[in-house]
Amino acid sequence: MTDDSLSSRDAAALLDVKPATLYAYVSRGLLVARRRPGDRRSWFSRADIEALRAVGRAPRLAGSEVRIASAVTEIDGTTYRYRGHDPLGLAGAASFERVAHLLWSGELPDAPAPFAATAAAVAAVGRAVAAPGRPMPPIDRIRLAVTAIGALDALRFDLRPEAAALAGPPLLAAAVAALRPDSANWPSRARPVGRELPRRLADALLSALRPGPATAAERVAVDGALVLLADHELAASTMAVRIAASFGADPYAAVAAGLAALSGSRHGAASLAVEAMLDELVAADDARRALGGRLRRGETIPGLGHPLYAAGDPRAPRLFELVEGAGAARAYLAATDAVRDVCRDRALPAPNVDLALGALTRGLRLEPGAGEAIFAVARIAGWLAHAAEEYAAPSALRFRATYTGPARL
Repeated sequence: MTDDSLSSRDAAALLDVKPATLYAYVSRGLLVARRRPGDRRSWFSRADIEALRAVGRAPRLAGSEVRIASAVTEIDGTTYRYRGHDPLGLAGAASFERVAHLLWSGELPDAPAPFAATAAAVAAVGRAVAAPGRPMPPIDRIRLAVTAIGALDALRFDLRPEAAALAGPPLLAAAVAALRPDSANWPSRARPVGRELPRRLADALLSALRPGPATAAERVAVDGALVLLADHELAASTMAVRIAASFGADPYAAVAAGLAALSGSRHGAASLAVEAMLDELVAADDARRALGGRLRRGETIPGLGHPLYAAGDPRAPRLFELVEGAGAARAYLAATDAVRDVCRDRALPAPNVDLALGALTRGLRLEPGAGEAIFAVARIAGWLAHAAEEYAAPSALRFRATYTGPARL
């Protein structure tokens, strides 16, 4: 230890950062903290501090993470759990409504009431969706529905944690109502529910995205997809929800923030690229050669890899099982099999849930963009659970920029 050593307080002051940031530099290997015999404090080389200061007042930390305490979903690098429950086992066995209540309350109820919106909410959603006078992608219809039903809720600024869960069933029902060709047929609390109407949200979602009869196995597959996608810890869209909620945004506004982030091509809209690729492979005489053509043109193979799972996204195999059990179109199953074979043969990253979701939507002949809609409906349940945590104990997240512009003029 030399005389030019700096205490952690002095080092942080010289770098113009907080002590927590200083130790983040240590954890990233940008600095070395040393100890003196009998002294529990950390000391730093002035030369090291000056060198780090030379590259910028707040050097960028590659791969830096923001960590927030949450009891909703755990990811351990190989699988994930909702409040201690295994979603892979719940998918196909427990309804989405039961899993939504699990995320909101921590309890897995036996038979929750069907999710329903009021007649006024359904009418408002219908007007909002019809206003542009032209067909819209499913995700845009959901976004309009969230805004419309939120505007009708005079008590939407009730920011108690339990209020987020109360908003869940009517909000999800309204979102699905926006996708139905005739939203007036969606059950509401204002009138009796006829026998011909679906009792589960997945049933209504399937009939909205592909009018006509559906088999029990198809309904199970869609319900299972909703369960698998209901939450995934602090994904980008969930962070957007938590930031909005932490500063007092109402549940509908927080969900709208999540939908904005989800619409990105590297998040919820990733399934759009998968759907287009699967259509291309089905139309080709040789799916493997068609994949080679994509690589030759400098295009990627979408639906592969996940940064949180080195051995592969655990949601994908389970959703593939549900898709195969639903009797999906053989041509699309063959196309996804070709992609999985290429991944294995060429040591590419394993398929993720986006590829399996594309197999579901195209294999069941659902409306284009259906994968993004299923993703959004599912994730609303998780977002409300995270919003409730922020209402209970706001994180007050405030990020800082690494300034890279010109020096003071």
